[in-house]
Amino acid sequence: TEWPSDAVSADSSIALCVVGNGQFAFGLKRLVIGRKIGSHSLTVQAVKITDDAVRSCHVLYAPELDAQKARELLGVVGTSPLLTISDYDEFTQLGGVANFVLEGGKLRFVINAGAAQRARLQLSSQLLTLGKRTKDSYARH
Repeated sequence: TEWPSDAVSADSSIALCVVGNGQFAFGLKRLVIGRKIGSHSLTVQAVKITDDAVRSCHVLYAPELDAQKARELLGVVGTSPLLTISDYDEFTQLGGVANFVLEGGKLRFVINAGAAQRARLQLSSQLLTLGKRTKDSYARH
């Protein structure tokens, strides 16, 4: 994923955020200590859906959502340059960028390229090839 230059500068870190689940954020933090994506160091924080900090994230993972919480989160995020990810089955249909799904006992992911475009994110062609694509109902809102 590539973010617009006004969202990630050459010397900034990439903020990985987890909505609500402090334990998941703690585990993720342990995994990324000392790792980089290109020249960018990684930071991890737990956030709440209503936190202003949500907009300062670059990747936002929101586990265990329902339709109401997903809509609330996507309303807060708007068109911010955020890679939004969830495990809620209808997340991409509601306007999220990606969601994880179990198919045949394997973890797969679904991509909403339109949501990525609205967030001004460039997804690699390899990522788009690996993920199942879907459209959302954004235009109907």
